[in-house]
Amino acid sequence: MNLADVDFDINDTSKTIYVMMPNPTVDDVVIDTASFNFQPKEKGIFTNIEPDEFVAKLNIDVMQMKDAASKSDRVLETAKKSAEDNLTAILKPTADSFGYSIKFATV
Repeated sequence: MNLADVDFDINDTSKTIYVMMPNPTVDDVVIDTASFNFQPKEKGIFTNIEPDEFVAKLNIDVMQMKDAASKSDRVLETAKKSAEDNLTAILKPTADSFGYSIKFATV
């Protein structure tokens, strides 16, 4: 989620900070292929695949995972909860010091 897309409405009467967030989306899946270590083919115990073949297969799998994640309520709900938890951690100390509560809404 891009924090620039989050909006706030502060109601001084009810002492509530309303945080309006967009629905989460899966925009990009990034895998750092440079972080993989490859055993020489003759020492590998699980597969006979070359590193370039592995990366090509991985890229196909990543696109399939992105598509599946975009359609998964569980993944999107987890992302939403994570965003709320992180924003709460940022806002809560200041909100508490002024006696405000925090409520979330999706726009």
